[in-house]
Amino acid sequence: MGVSFCRFVGVREHFGLLLQTRHQQSDYKFVIQNHQHQRTILFMRILLVEDETKLAEYLCAGLTEDGFVVDVANTGVDGLHLALETEYDALILDRMLPGIDGMALLSALRSKKSTPVLMLTARGSLEDRVSGLQGGADDYLVKPFAFSELVARLQALVRRSKSDAQNSAKTVKLEIADLEVDLARRKALRSGQRLDLTAKEFTLLVLFMRRQGEVLSRTEL
Repeated sequence: MGVSFCRFVGVREHFGLLLQTRHQQSDYKFVIQNHQHQRTILFMRILLVEDETKLAEYLCAGLTEDGFVVDVANTGVDGLHLALETEYDALILDRMLPGIDGMALLSALRSKKSTPVLMLTARGSLEDRVSGLQGGADDYLVKPFAFSELVARLQALVRRSKSDAQNSAKTVKLEIADLEVDLARRKALRSGQRLDLTAKEFTLLVLFMRRQGEVLSRTEL
């Protein structure tokens, strides 16, 4: 028996899905079990926003077969709602959509989230590609396209996104010997004891830790 994670979702259907998925991680877990062993596979969750039904079905089937979990929205309104309310590893976004077009959706999304976006469109002029990338798309693929190239670009987008997130997480805390600074919580500890610092003192401490060993001018302070 096959397992399909491909879902065509509108705004109404999405409210029911929210109850099931709000507390889940971005990656779905699927457990395969037999008499010898049990293993867990992690799937990347993708939102496909495409109004051409046959193309959406083709892409959804192909991506599902390649191990992606795919939600499909056929209008810009549904796509934007899903993109804002759900955590996806990446979006595949058509530029010409009913309701609101792909560029308007992308602009609204970028004001709230940094989910990687691959724009998939028939508009392939240099001006269109440049405006799409400048408008917030992370990659741009012109129709007609090779499915293998779409998958490769999608995987590269997700890899870069996760790498950037890991690098960002590494800079949340600064440590030198027994001195530790939590940048997210704006908290400084010395030998496990919290230091009572003013906002200015905290800012200077972070600067000194990031620029340790350097001579700083008065203007830099």
